[in-house]
Amino acid sequence: AEIEKPHHLSGIDADYPDYQAVLPKDTTEVCSLRINKKQVKQLKALANLIGKTPVVRMTIVNHQLRLEYTSAGIGGWLTLEVQDQESTFTPIGIRLDYLIDAIIPDQRITIKQASSEHNPIMFSYDLYQTFALIMPCKLDQAN
Repeated sequence: AEIEKPHHLSGIDADYPDYQAVLPKDTTEVCSLRINKKQVKQLKALANLIGKTPVVRMTIVNHQLRLEYTSAGIGGWLTLEVQDQESTFTPIGIRLDYLIDAIIPDQRITIKQASSEHNPIMFSYDLYQTFALIMPCKLDQAN
């Protein structure tokens, strides 16, 4: 049998994808924090407890990032200390596994939020000059 060679995509220029087009234009810096490896393990354990699609309610109040969850009718929360809280944060639903994927342990994370609750929140890292966008999720009424 003849093995077919893979086809290469054509017609895509060097500017693809235009990531600037998906960045929220009207973000406000909310706070900064560092999440260490031990806290990442706690987040992963919480994600396993919650189940297949671990959606949590994320709030930032009084220098604490709070992740509230409900699993099998039992609720709880996990809090992380926040440095330099700059402004208020509108609570959102967020997939915990996406949040975990966006974390670079032991690095300063700046969290920015757009004015619309339907826009992503942005995690930026000064050291690496990089960022992650996380889209909000709809919360169940229990959260």
